[in-house]
Amino acid sequence: MPAIHACLEALSPGAPVHAGRLTVVPLLAEGPFAESPYLLLDEAVQSKLLDISEVSEAGVVANLLATNLSPKPVLLFDGEELKGAKQNRILNATILVPAGAKLTLPVSCVEQGRWRYEAAGFAPSGEALFAKARLKKAERMAGARRAVHACRANASLAPDLAPELAPELAPDLSEAGPIRASARRAEALGDFDADQGAVWDDVKEALRETGTRSASSAMHDSYVLRREEIERLSSAFVPADDQVGAVFYIDGRAAGIEVAGSPRAFGAIFGKIVRSYCLNALGQKPPFELPAPEAVKSFIAAVTGLDQMASPSVGMGEDVRLDGPSACGSALLSEGHVVHLSAFSKAAFEPA
Repeated sequence: MPAIHACLEALSPGAPVHAGRLTVVPLLAEGPFAESPYLLLDEAVQSKLLDISEVSEAGVVANLLATNLSPKPVLLFDGEELKGAKQNRILNATILVPAGAKLTLPVSCVEQGRWRYEAAGFAPSGEALFAKARLKKAERMAGARRAVHACRANASLAPDLAPELAPELAPDLSEAGPIRASARRAEALGDFDADQGAVWDDVKEALRETGTRSASSAMHDSYVLRREEIERLSSAFVPADDQVGAVFYIDGRAAGIEVAGSPRAFGAIFGKIVRSYCLNALGQKPPFELPAPEAVKSFIAAVTGLDQMASPSVGMGEDVRLDGPSACGSALLSEGHVVHLSAFSKAAFEPA
């Protein structure tokens, strides 16, 4: 889509900032920027203009209810953690909740061992799903979108034939691996399902890697246990006034990119995203070189060239899944502009 290409082409890499195993390359854009036409999660909740609750007294693991009391839309970023109610959740996608609207949010549980109320509603925890799990989630969700689009395309070729009567036209979902299995769930549960079982597995892996014992298998407990290390590492990174994005490197290897539609929006999510990478960059650092400008531009170019698969968002705008051999991710577009984009190198967390 031209909006994504134009957004990424307009970014200029700044000087790398390095601490421990993590390197952050700021992405700068020329202003002036118009003030964001929406509120952000933390400020909306603190101002009591956004209420997030279980969808009912009984609750549904895969959904929460957002009630926007503001005359402005509220922006919720992919991966942000919501803590409280019957169990902690993370957002499966970036969503713009329309002004004055009630909206069902697609979420995943990141606290498998609790299903009881600890609070009436939810509040932002200040953290996000750690980077390695966001990569895996993005890959599953991109694969599901691709399979759903293939199903729709095949149906348009043979509209009078039900899939069970035309198996040769349907995607092969036999021998279903993680991506194909998530595609089947996307058909049944909606295109914003992140595969709850896989998310729980990702959380368990993080708990093991960080040495965290959690009575409720809560992702948040890893952040609590390693708080001092994470804060020490993350404190080296502060967004610039004109910064709208960043490319993240772990051990000198490109791991991911995060871009928002304005410096204000990026500043709101920056700390959470940095800490999500820090959780996967703890421990001793091997020797490595800082990324050269050409390498940063090459990674951005690879993201620009990813396949783009768009569908209506559950809120305002278009939800775009990005996928290719080397990277995957997602973006939210509204009125022809990029509201948020994130993408990850598929090799980021593989052994060197």
